[in-house]
Amino acid sequence: MKPSLKSKVDNTNFQEWLTTATSLSNTIFFAIDLRPYEKQLIALQQAKTSRECAIFLGCKIGQQLATLLMEHHAVIFPNITGRPYPIYRKSLYTVDELFSGYDPNVPESREQTLDWRIFLDENEIANYNQSLENPKFAKFNTEEYLARTLHDYFIQEQLDRYLEQFNSPMHRGIIAIMGGHGVLRSELTYHQMAMISRQLTRDGFLIASGGGEGLMEAANLGAWFAPLRDDEMNNAIAMLSINGADSTDNPLWLSTAWKVRNDTLHYHFSKRRNLSVSTWLFNAQNVFATDIAKFFEYSLREQVLIS
Repeated sequence: MKPSLKSKVDNTNFQEWLTTATSLSNTIFFAIDLRPYEKQLIALQQAKTSRECAIFLGCKIGQQLATLLMEHHAVIFPNITGRPYPIYRKSLYTVDELFSGYDPNVPESREQTLDWRIFLDENEIANYNQSLENPKFAKFNTEEYLARTLHDYFIQEQLDRYLEQFNSPMHRGIIAIMGGHGVLRSELTYHQMAMISRQLTRDGFLIASGGGEGLMEAANLGAWFAPLRDDEMNNAIAMLSINGADSTDNPLWLSTAWKVRNDTLHYHFSKRRNLSVSTWLFNAQNVFATDIAKFFEYSLREQVLIS
């Protein structure tokens, strides 16, 4: 016998759910403060078997309700604290969130960003100057594994919702680009990829890349410049290609991109929407994606881009 499908309730639909709910059975609650609603929830019918149990992920629950839930097969995951990353994501990431605190005039400020701190947490790397040639996976315990798995689950949930916006007939579809790490910004192939991506975005496709450097950056860059004149992207690529800026190990790689992005922030966000599906296994997150689905599990990222 297949388990019952469970309804998903979060802050976006909780009030609507509460007005019609008669039972807590077969419901998953995501990161909601339920304490103000304890009396209403206690009054609802409770699950009679473990198959129809309610699941609470990162919710705040009063003691009386918690006791009742545990008597009726509920599964309660607490909010696991002490991590540099938010576990119960309610949205995809953005460049502004991941790079908050970054100052292109102070290269070492990158080490204070959320993106870099999570990268260090993912890999056994002590600081920016340590060699990144062969980073090792950090060893972590069961609690950390659970936290990362929950994080990736919520990112996948948000990504599924996000991609629904770009299916036909509203949009033409989704085109994914992965690989090409070694292509330099100064190479013709980089420019060609950016031009293709720009035109596809203008034609109504969503560009999704692996989020890194090389052709993946070119893909996001092209989409970013879709609302602008063609010559403006040419000028941007010339700036990105200055001596030293081709290497992700050089602070110029990020600082030049940051300047290009900031100089063009005010143009038609809806006409440049594009996606990065990336991973903290690598440290070369490009800054031209408007929306970022970033995973710990490398295989999840690969699966999304391939499918």
